[in-house]
Amino acid sequence: MKPWFGKMIPGAVLCEVPGDVLGILRNHFNKMLLSKPNLHTSEYKQWFIQTEKEKKLSTDDTHFTEWQDELELLDVKNFFLKYVNNIYRLRYSTMPPTYKIDYHKPHIYPRIHIPVNEAKSKFTIDTQGKTFEFLLEQGYAYILNVTFPHTVICDTMRHNCFFSFTDFATEELKSKYWIN
Repeated sequence: MKPWFGKMIPGAVLCEVPGDVLGILRNHFNKMLLSKPNLHTSEYKQWFIQTEKEKKLSTDDTHFTEWQDELELLDVKNFFLKYVNNIYRLRYSTMPPTYKIDYHKPHIYPRIHIPVNEAKSKFTIDTQGKTFEFLLEQGYAYILNVTFPHTVICDTMRHNCFFSFTDFATEELKSKYWIN
C-alpha cells in the first residue's frame, strides 16, 4: 500500500518565510559553508544539520533527528513545526549555475525546500507520465512531493535548505495538499 503522501499534490508554495527566520537560515548556512560538506560531488554539496541518533548510515530520513546547533535554529524549527509534525534530516545544499540534477529515483518522504539566496531553481516532478514544474524563489517554503521522480536545475549559484517530513501538523493542512 502506497503511503498517504502518494496522494499528495506534486508541489506548491507552503508559506511565506518570515524575514527573521530566513535570516537565521542564511546566517547559519554561511557558517556551514566554512565547514566540510557531509556529502559532495565535484559540483553538488550538502551539509547535514541533523544526524542519525544511532549512526547506522541509514538512508531513511526519519533516522536523522539529532540537531546540530538546535538552539541557534530554534526559531526556524518552531516556525516549520506549525506546518509539519516533525522535521527530519534538515540540511543545506549548494548547486552551481546551470547545474542539473537529472531525474532520479523517488525519495521515501516528501520535502520542504527553502531557497536561502536569490537563485531561482526549477523542480520538475513526473507523476507517472504527467510533469509539473515549480519555480523556487527566496522568501517562500515549498512543499515538493519527491516521492515521484524529479529533477532540478538552477540559474545561478543556489543555496538551499530542505528537510523531509512524514505528515502535516494539522488535518486542515493535510486536506489542503491532498488529491481527492
